[in-house]
Amino acid sequence: MPSSSGPIASLTVRPAIAADAEPITARMQAGMSANVQRITILGSPRLGAWVAGQLADPAGDRFLVAEVAGRVAGMGSSRVVGTTLVVNHLYTHPDFQRQGIARALLARALAEGSADSVAVDVFGESHIARRWYAGLGFAAEYRRVWWETALPAVEPEPAPAWTTRGLEAAEAAQARQGFSSFQLVTPHAEYAIGRLAGALFRAIGFGILADPTALAALAALEPERTLLCIGAPEALPEDARLRGRILEESERLSVPHPTLATKLAVARAT
Repeated sequence: MPSSSGPIASLTVRPAIAADAEPITARMQAGMSANVQRITILGSPRLGAWVAGQLADPAGDRFLVAEVAGRVAGMGSSRVVGTTLVVNHLYTHPDFQRQGIARALLARALAEGSADSVAVDVFGESHIARRWYAGLGFAAEYRRVWWETALPAVEPEPAPAWTTRGLEAAEAAQARQGFSSFQLVTPHAEYAIGRLAGALFRAIGFGILADPTALAALAALEPERTLLCIGAPEALPEDARLRGRILEESERLSVPHPTLATKLAVARAT
């Protein structure tokens, strides 16, 4: 959870190193509920392997840690997408909340990333985080619902009308870090499919619901999984609402770079 006031004099913010993988992973998983963990990569029992891989990859997310007296008091990760600095994770250890840790991490990420704006996705359960970001000038850009449904029961097909791409690499990633992604190709469309640790397939948008071949393919690949679709509330088909349930809602918040820089500077001076 982001912190808000009372800066610590001994605070140091630095790039994360390999030895930080374990405390970073602990902060990431402790910062979210079991429900959010299940529908994101945070639910993987092997999340630490992914964090370690990101720290070793120059093209991976940019991880920062806030250190106080040798302890990792907070962590943040981000990457620049186009002209936007997307903050993927920002968490403070409970012992150090409300002491300026999150602001310091955000300021360092802002200083190091060349971007016109900053964005973050906040889950509906994160009321305190939403207010904290609003105080820094972030405003709502759009909403998403995270909707789960069962897959249909299917019989094996002698000649399936679908194919996959990247499944072998996905199997290796699943074994290593507990989540993965591959491409599913049907006569109707091509879909990027995620596989989470919590027995979920994940698709962006609701278009896959209108493709019976795609749904049957997922059921044939791993029948024990359910399907999680993430999309705009208004795009969820009315008839589909009766066949599944909304697990969570999230909101994309964004702020222009100059606005956030000014807000952070004012906060440091007070």
